[in-house]
Amino acid sequence: MPQTNSLDFSTAAGAETALKQVSQLLGRAGQAVVSTEFSPKPRRSSDTTYREALLVLASGQTITLRVNGTGDIYQVLLNGSVKPLREHTDTAKAVAEIAGMAEKNQAAFQKAQARKAVALPKGMSTPKPKQVDVLNQQIADLDAQIGTKQATIAQLKAQLDGGAMTDSVPRELDDQNGAAREVLMQLANADGNVLEDGQVASKAGRDVLVDLGMVDRYTDQGENVLSDKGRTCAAMLDAVAREEPPTAADTSVREPMGVLPFASAYVAATELAAATGTMLDSATASTEGAKAYLQIGLQIVEHNAPISLESGDIAQMRHQLHMAESFRAAIAMLDNAGTRQMDDQALAQLVAIAKADAATEDEIQDQDALATLLALSMVDVAEGIYFLTEEGRQHLNANGMDAYGEPFTE
Repeated sequence: MPQTNSLDFSTAAGAETALKQVSQLLGRAGQAVVSTEFSPKPRRSSDTTYREALLVLASGQTITLRVNGTGDIYQVLLNGSVKPLREHTDTAKAVAEIAGMAEKNQAAFQKAQARKAVALPKGMSTPKPKQVDVLNQQIADLDAQIGTKQATIAQLKAQLDGGAMTDSVPRELDDQNGAAREVLMQLANADGNVLEDGQVASKAGRDVLVDLGMVDRYTDQGENVLSDKGRTCAAMLDAVAREEPPTAADTSVREPMGVLPFASAYVAATELAAATGTMLDSATASTEGAKAYLQIGLQIVEHNAPISLESGDIAQMRHQLHMAESFRAAIAMLDNAGTRQMDDQALAQLVAIAKADAATEDEIQDQDALATLLALSMVDVAEGIYFLTEEGRQHLNANGMDAYGEPFTE
């Protein structure tokens, strides 16, 4: 075949030689190749016929080479994403450029891998962008469901603010220094909620709890075991105690549960949506698509908060209420961002994400700018990592920069 480059992908034998050459060049550049795979079936895209080969690096990253009929690297994908390639006809220079991409992306790749605690559910459907009417109907349905839960959430918050959730705590436990309260908390903190008679802080306090139905005596588990009523009461008392200012003797540090930054709230919402098997099209990182994720997350935590309260898990209920506040604040930010156009702040944040190749929520410096970028489909998020979309790369190109946020060289 006519060839202007040294990569021959026209046959399996030629590809084997070519991949050995590429592997050696990558190894010299610090990116060792552990395996390769060649697909002899020709493909066609944009009037270009090419064949494809996959290289797996020791770091776990993958490189896909698309080589055209003249032996040039027509296109390169790093971890499945198309990357801009300056060099196409010089193999050594092209491979050196690809090795640089892999090295620059290594930190972001490791962050993404570290976040893969749970595999995404199978069978997730992906609506196409033209199904915007269906998406809008889903959002309307979620709004209706969320609205029905607002009264319950308001009641829960009133209970938290006014201390009404301790109404079910018997008067025998009103005294914070009482023996019964001490034994109750001792049992709650015991491994398995079990204590023998010789271990209780006060037998008199223990007897009060028995009379109240909070402790069961002489069970198969042990001599003193918390009942469901006792566990619920202990959780309520513990939650109230945690709301009090720490004393000088209290050396523990509790992280305040405030409203999350927009970037973190959006990541949390997408993870909740993924856990339920709900996936929107990656191209819907627009105002309505982004809001859909947040509203799914809001629906989940507002549905679960009353359940947590009923089960006595006060800490989890508090966490869910704070998450709901964070999601509502994020939705409000997106509503505002949907009316704005790209400005200098949004461009600066886009460049920062491009320079990092991908950014975690902790690395986002301008929350308002991120909301604008999401609303305009300039960035998307997966597994907690923000990255540029094709629209974002095109916007950088229009402003004289490449996909890494670097100015084009003359």
